[in-house]
Amino acid sequence: MKHNCPRCGTVLEAGAVYCSNCGGQIAPHPGEERTVTPAQKSNPGQEGYETPDLPLAATLTKATFGVRLLAYIVDVIILTAIQMLFAAISPDVALVTNVIVTAAYFTIMVGRDGQTFGKKFMGIKIITADGNVPSYGKAFIRHIGQIISALILGLGYLLILFDKQSQALHDKIAGTYVVKAPRTF
Repeated sequence: MKHNCPRCGTVLEAGAVYCSNCGGQIAPHPGEERTVTPAQKSNPGQEGYETPDLPLAATLTKATFGVRLLAYIVDVIILTAIQMLFAAISPDVALVTNVIVTAAYFTIMVGRDGQTFGKKFMGIKIITADGNVPSYGKAFIRHIGQIISALILGLGYLLILFDKQSQALHDKIAGTYVVKAPRTF
């Protein structure tokens, strides 16, 4: 059964998790069931045992390391362009603004709609376990986690390759997941 996005009114297919137009999260329609795929099953001792109470984030397709890396590169290009403007004023000003602008960029963009410009361009989104956009507080904690991930020689980022939920260290710290979403650029 089709229904409309509560945010922008776009007609959506049954079972849609995100709006194909605005990227907003769609709550299950009354009477609509979301199925658990075989990849999302748990096995507490018996083959095929399904856990219907999985958090929404566990049922969504996670963004791959490569897609996340490309999104981050887009963000770095944007932030570098901004920093070049400040560097023209003074190297000291650029150093201070780099910290402030970078923290503000990732905190505000992620806390507002779960996507930086790079993530919008690559069609991925940051969500919490229940499928919501992280709060500004969680977004800031995630950014601090990104710094920690980088300080340990990038190993926090490489965790994406080995984690079952494709979470980096900063995702685990903030309780976030990066999932596929409609491209908005």
